[in-house]
Amino acid sequence: MAKRDYYEVLGVAKSATQDEIKKAFRKKAHEYHPDKGGGDEEKFKEINEAYQALSDAQKRAQYDQFGSADGAGGQAGGFRWEDFGGASPFGGGFRTNVNFEDLGDIFGDMFGFGGRTEGRRGHTSRAGRDLEIPATVEFMDAVRGARTRMTIEKLRTCEKCEGRGSEKKGGAKTCPTCEGSGMVEQAQRTFFGTFASRAVCPACQGEGSVVKDPCKACRGEGRVVAEETIEIAVPAGVSDGTTLRMAGKGETGVRGSKAGDLFVTISVKRDPRFVRKGDNIHTDAGVPLTLAVLGGTLRVETVDGAVDTVIAAGTQPDTVVRLKGKGMPHLGGTGRGDQYLTVKIKVPAHLSKKEKELYEELSRL
Repeated sequence: MAKRDYYEVLGVAKSATQDEIKKAFRKKAHEYHPDKGGGDEEKFKEINEAYQALSDAQKRAQYDQFGSADGAGGQAGGFRWEDFGGASPFGGGFRTNVNFEDLGDIFGDMFGFGGRTEGRRGHTSRAGRDLEIPATVEFMDAVRGARTRMTIEKLRTCEKCEGRGSEKKGGAKTCPTCEGSGMVEQAQRTFFGTFASRAVCPACQGEGSVVKDPCKACRGEGRVVAEETIEIAVPAGVSDGTTLRMAGKGETGVRGSKAGDLFVTISVKRDPRFVRKGDNIHTDAGVPLTLAVLGGTLRVETVDGAVDTVIAAGTQPDTVVRLKGKGMPHLGGTGRGDQYLTVKIKVPAHLSKKEKELYEELSRL
């Protein structure tokens, strides 16, 4: 029977990338694995043979040129249990020739563990989770900096047991299941042989210790859900969407383990007088017609209060005037941005008799 095209077997194009080939192999191998209901051993062998050829750059080049992964005149090697590095379910010795890193993810999906010999998690204490909260501040608070208070609900240290988790001091003892390592060994028989893996100890959840006489208030965790009022330091120059990190202000860890961090995302309210663009501030300045023609000084609003600025004679509509250093402070640095005034000429809507006569006289000049 003629051998099928390897690309067709995996369901990929001849131009497929290695990543696409790898993904296709995992999907097909998972679908046809003999240890699964509805699996197909022959199909699985064919899929593996195709992947072994196409996942290797040199073999793939030979296959593309000669139609064989073994070169001109060669014959692509079929799937053989002798090529696997473990006891064949059908007997016989063999050597490793299979990419177990790729197969590990397939094993994890089918059997609930990784195909690698080391556990995916080590012995770690149960640190507190990081928390994320929003905070809204006034525009001028973002200019000057401020301190604001918020009350949040989170896991805090249990006051009854002072975070020990036990009714008595020193109540924690070495976990008898994992002997303090936080990990347990597991053996899993598969289609490819027996694999050893490491998993988090179910008795102590990876901590290596268990509590004797657990606290009734926190059930041995050393923490309870409670409200806490926190003070947030809003730095000058903060912008909308900035996230502030407050180390150790997240959830309390289990029985004194490291606390998580609190991340505060800032939302800055708008101010009808000012428009912020980066660290610069933009405003419109209403300039009387006579001032625009003759020139002079104009009182304008800035984030620092009202200041006088010079309006040159003959200033045209939409002229932009720069007020250096009147913008937002640079966050985490020194100096400030600028304020830009866009001149809006104010044409009088109503004229007195005298004013009308003067404008008419001007029009005749």
